[in-house]
Amino acid sequence: MTTETERSAATAELARAKLTACLAGTDWKEEIDPATLQWLAWLWQAEARDTPAKRWANANPRHPTVCKFLRLDPTDPYVPYATHPFRVGQDPDTGKARILVAWPCPRLIDEQDDHLGIQQVLSWAPVANTVEILGDPEPQLAGAFPSYEEGTLFADPFAFFRAWVEARAMWAVDWLASKDQAWRSRPAETDLVPGCLMVGSIERIRWAPSDLPANLTCVGVDPRALNKAIVKAARLPFATNSRSPLRRAA
Repeated sequence: MTTETERSAATAELARAKLTACLAGTDWKEEIDPATLQWLAWLWQAEARDTPAKRWANANPRHPTVCKFLRLDPTDPYVPYATHPFRVGQDPDTGKARILVAWPCPRLIDEQDDHLGIQQVLSWAPVANTVEILGDPEPQLAGAFPSYEEGTLFADPFAFFRAWVEARAMWAVDWLASKDQAWRSRPAETDLVPGCLMVGSIERIRWAPSDLPANLTCVGVDPRALNKAIVKAARLPFATNSRSPLRRAA
């Protein structure tokens, strides 16, 4: 993601270069730092691309539908921050209105992030409680585990999203409480995703055992089926006895 601070600094440098070039009668590209120009060119090109992240950025924020299906009180002062990953837009594959969910969620407080660092956009049909990933139909995991020690795996989209907004609301409460306490350091703003959501069946997901935490808590997931899929993906050797006696050498 690029931040508002980075964007403002580059824009100011661009404006300075153009003014200098105008006064000197030169090409403005000769007056700007090459690294800044290269970064701006990349930024403009990235912003012009039609991507799932851009579709999320252009979707409708703070739509009442989000609170309705997440069962939230829209008058709660922490709801706008808690629901920032969620917007209402159109799924390009179905043409139907969906709740689009960005991961990782761009920051709002520590820095103003744009949409370019979003890795996945989930398309949630809340009535059916089903999820797909825009632009990537392959069965996979959405989100991230916070550590290699502990993690939570969800099968139910609503449970996953509800845990996410609750974590974001709790962080907002903690941040606001620390605002008036000079002796206390403010908590750093993070994505706060509660773990990973299975998009697709256990059997079809390409499990990478080395990327999973040592201890997995399952929410709506059969642990036995999951353990079986992980062992199968690990391709561990399996030893058996020989079915025929070894022949003696003549």
